[in-house]
Amino acid sequence: MPIALIVELDAFLATLLCTGIALILALWLFYERRQAILTDNHRLSTLFHCIKCNLIYTRRRRREHAPCPRCGFNNIRLRF
Repeated sequence: MPIALIVELDAFLATLLCTGIALILALWLFYERRQAILTDNHRLSTLFHCIKCNLIYTRRRRREHAPCPRCGFNNIRLRF
């Protein structure tokens, strides 16, 4: 004899609503954290201009000097 599971409609809808809200909140927190990490990586990169070959390039982390990827000349960072 099969056992029928009877769930009232208001309990089912409340569970469905809470699950949806929890899912939206989890996705929001995940993408907020991801955006903060990507913004920090972009913000902490340093811009350089090669005097020798006129190339503009970036390096991660704060650095004062970095070699040019094209010609290898050691350049100082740009200051605005």
